[in-house]
Amino acid sequence: MQRHSNLHTFIRDARAKRKLLAIYLTCGYPRLDWTTDLASTAFEAGADLIELGMPFSDPLADGSVIQECSQRALEQGVTLDFLFHTASQISKPGRVLFMGYMNSVLAKGTREFVTRSQESGMSGAIVPDWPIAKNAETSEWDEAILPRVPFVAPTSSVERIREVDALDAPFIYAVSVAGVTGMRELDQGVLDYLSKLKAELKTPFLVGFGVSDADSAKRLASVSDGVIVGSAVLKGIGTTKNFEDAKKFVAEFVGSLRRALDSCK
Repeated sequence: MQRHSNLHTFIRDARAKRKLLAIYLTCGYPRLDWTTDLASTAFEAGADLIELGMPFSDPLADGSVIQECSQRALEQGVTLDFLFHTASQISKPGRVLFMGYMNSVLAKGTREFVTRSQESGMSGAIVPDWPIAKNAETSEWDEAILPRVPFVAPTSSVERIREVDALDAPFIYAVSVAGVTGMRELDQGVLDYLSKLKAELKTPFLVGFGVSDADSAKRLASVSDGVIVGSAVLKGIGTTKNFEDAKKFVAEFVGSLRRALDSCK
């Protein structure tokens, strides 16, 4: 069982008042100097959490939009040191989690990655390819009280769901459909699956994969504690012509998601 973190308390206090909104931004996309202000804009528009994507050349769970954004960020010159620098800036106005893959963690070494993350003010991390089973790296990470967010998916067994729930994590990342990230149509089967998950889990859970607009956010939040939005945000940013347009898009789009979630019973 994890020792409770500030993120753990924040999530439980917040979900008693509203549906939670997490926004994913790829660090350094589309320009190195845009991420900090775009994150601040998202917080101001109503985001509860920012997931700061760690660009990686071979992402296993990312759809085409996030893959392309990660490649662009790497071409712009994003490094782990730049990632920590950016994290230290955007963690000032709100709670931020890293999202990325084990390779990025192990490139620095678990201890150094955790230490640098804490120094940067990070609230936790989401590492899709890190198993929940205990190992040397996991123990070292958990001892430092940098929470990791586990996953469940439609393919998860009842035993897996209960095992994840028993971790007492700050929240669980619930994948809405089998596959990779991206915008898609939501059918009744997805809502039925999430309704069953809500009845099963004691830990708060946020839904990712497939949130494309305010309507889909509201539908998914009706059977969860909130949503995670990534591809739709990044795709919108990618259509803008300059920094001011990008900020305007983020403010309007995140604002529309916040209003939709606030109207959700």
